[in-house]
Amino acid sequence: MAVTIRQVAEAAGVSIGTASMVLNGKAPRHAERTRRRVLDAAQRLGYRPNSFRWALRTGRFNAVGLLVGTRSGTSTLFDDFWAIQDELRVRDQHLIVASIPDDQLTDPRRLPRIFREWSVDGLLIKYSSHLPPRMVELVRESGMPAVWLNSRQPADCVFPDDLNASREAARRLLALGHRRVGYLAFVTEGHYSTHDRARGCQEVWREAGLTPCVAAVDSLSHMTLPATDRGELARQLLAGPDRVTAVVAYEADEALSAYQTALQLGLRVPQDLSIVTFSPRPVVLGDFVVATWVIPFFEVGKTAARLLLERIARPETPPSPPRPIPLELTGSGSLGPAPQG
Repeated sequence: MAVTIRQVAEAAGVSIGTASMVLNGKAPRHAERTRRRVLDAAQRLGYRPNSFRWALRTGRFNAVGLLVGTRSGTSTLFDDFWAIQDELRVRDQHLIVASIPDDQLTDPRRLPRIFREWSVDGLLIKYSSHLPPRMVELVRESGMPAVWLNSRQPADCVFPDDLNASREAARRLLALGHRRVGYLAFVTEGHYSTHDRARGCQEVWREAGLTPCVAAVDSLSHMTLPATDRGELARQLLAGPDRVTAVVAYEADEALSAYQTALQLGLRVPQDLSIVTFSPRPVVLGDFVVATWVIPFFEVGKTAARLLLERIARPETPPSPPRPIPLELTGSGSLGPAPQG
């Protein structure tokens, strides 16, 4: 038989009202000693709240849905997933994760029903690239509080600030004296970062009066580009008398290709070539750590979860402006002053 609040109250030596307030997290006026006594009694007796009764009484499920896509590369979860779980756990919220095919994400009849059947109070959406047509509009029309992760939207979104990280990367290379600079990318569409990282460094270089070299390809993913083509793109930047002395690489794959091509051409890193890249983890090549702007997925997940809970608690508030999260530079083994000559 399920343990009741009355039994918890009797075991803790408090009134039923006090036990109810404590167990429902609404007891700020009660002494910590009383609160601890109630919680200890509940744990000792094996008390479990009746979620169905709670939902009927409050209209809340104390649950958040995490929506991801089914297509490869659209919804990759990193440390943001663990951050979301941590943030919800300390607030006594549950997380429900579901992957939904694109055809259902764009069905105006199916999507609202899915949201209702989930029994959640709000949505975290990790659908970062190649969003299905009308998906954003249908989510907004559903009326469900929602926050987007790693996706640049007009409002209610949290994402890594790739644009300013790329600008700062370019400034650091300028400060080291580099004037023949390049950008290397094996993917140029699908995710906002493909545009922001290219745009940020090139804007800074052009403002300094430089003409950056760009080696990029229209590709949906790194995996679709053969290794020989990757090496050829890197060679466009690194071969010849007017080769670049510094490269901003879109991701770790590009940094590795630049490094391998440099070795093939007899160039040393960082004496002859400096490399900067972006990655969820510091990139290690050979015996050094590449200058890596680390993508703050944990902070993105934590911030998104907090923002969503705020939206759930105060649904009448206006949409929140986009929240870019700064990247931090780790490692300097691939950075050096521009070579003379």
